[in-house]
Amino acid sequence: MGIQKNAEEILVFIYKEKIAGNSMPHFSDILKLTNWSNDELTFALEYLIRKNFIDGRIAKGMGSTKTRFISINDITPIGIDVIEDEAKTKHHFSHTINLGLYKFSWSHHKETK
Repeated sequence: MGIQKNAEEILVFIYKEKIAGNSMPHFSDILKLTNWSNDELTFALEYLIRKNFIDGRIAKGMGSTKTRFISINDITPIGIDVIEDEAKTKHHFSHTINLGLYKFSWSHHKETK
């Protein structure tokens, strides 16, 4: 998948965690859950942070330009609007999102109740 599609899935996942009252997931937890490569997840989270959909931090490792450490603090009001407002969802992701029917690409994901 592309960066934007991966970012959409992560944003929906973070949104669902938020409304379920769960703490924000750690990078390593999402990596294990999705079974994506480190780069796939990094690029998706960087996209979400730079678009201001999630509040997070990107820090580069010392001595390396490739190694990055990413923390997720919360979903932002803009991120919530993108998920809940059909017009904004369509503007950013070119389609609407039905949270009740949303399917993640990672098959072993258990829906947050």
